[in-house]
Amino acid sequence: MKLNKNLIFISKRFFAPPKPAGKGGPASSPAYVPVVIQKTPYQRLIERGIEFPLGPPKNPQMVQGTHRDNIVPKLAPRIEVFAKKLRDFYFREGVLPEEKTFIEAVRERQPEDKIENLQKEKLVAAVIQGRDEFPDVDLVLPWSAPHLILRSDHYEVKPLYVKVGGEEIRVTTIDIETNAKSHQPYFVSLQRYIVGRPNLLKMAIYPVQEDKSLHFQAGANFNYYVKELYVWCYNDTYPARLEVNCMDLTPSFSIKIGDVERMLPHGMYLHKMYNHQKNRAVVNLTQSNLYSQRKNALNEQNYQIYEQKQAIKAQMSVEKKKDSSSLKKGLKVVPVVVQSAKFLMAEKKEQEKEAKAAEKKK
Repeated sequence: MKLNKNLIFISKRFFAPPKPAGKGGPASSPAYVPVVIQKTPYQRLIERGIEFPLGPPKNPQMVQGTHRDNIVPKLAPRIEVFAKKLRDFYFREGVLPEEKTFIEAVRERQPEDKIENLQKEKLVAAVIQGRDEFPDVDLVLPWSAPHLILRSDHYEVKPLYVKVGGEEIRVTTIDIETNAKSHQPYFVSLQRYIVGRPNLLKMAIYPVQEDKSLHFQAGANFNYYVKELYVWCYNDTYPARLEVNCMDLTPSFSIKIGDVERMLPHGMYLHKMYNHQKNRAVVNLTQSNLYSQRKNALNEQNYQIYEQKQAIKAQMSVEKKKDSSSLKKGLKVVPVVVQSAKFLMAEKKEQEKEAKAAEKKK
């Protein structure tokens, strides 16, 4: 059904919560209440006989500007389900799953297992690169293995377990080479992951809460430069990505690679290739035309407030001068003398003597 028919009718029919079915046979089910299709404003105008100077509209049954109070209550259950899916997706994005992903090798690769022959047999060549005391392991994987890796979340850092001859080898993905014409994978490069030893990982950088920055809300442009970093990891568990909080970003304050290095958890260290790039910006804000206009307007407003304060101060100083000049022309003001405690006690004693003398006379 097309969406340009009647939006209210469609929302009532497809997005309304399901009605509870009755118990028992068909006779006990609730009675069917037909949906009343309300007339659109154009249909009401046509029924009233109002003439249109440019002719009647093409689709009078189409609802124009339906108010959200009529639509949101009908879509509320679907919106809640969609929000729940988004929350689950967000949590799944930032955390690696605890369940192990196993890939069972078909066999060890032999000299006659060329890439052309393996593609005809619907197989993929793979290698687990050697390190330390472990040599290279050449394998033949099933055709679904590279697709399983690519379709999983965080496939670049997700740990995989390859079963070779009854042994489970923990690996991470280095690269999956595909055919330039058919775009089909034909070779998988894996690296052995050993807990407690340095393992190279390519961690994705993900900015969050950039919309909470006041300067971004004022119209500044958000720039995202560095999307991934290579780190050495010694841990058994590690984050799926590095989230950078951009809530306090300003045009003069950017988040650099050196700041991201301080965010790394214990057991993860930045690769030495970034030693001369510590001051390179990962994300920053730059001034746009709208931001400059708002900033200039704010500066002008602050300057006007400053001028008003200066005018008020000047007016107050003039009034003080007038008051001081009026005092000089009138009677002289006796200065206030700071009296000591001894002088006050002596004055008090004299007052008491005078009071006693007055009582005796009476």
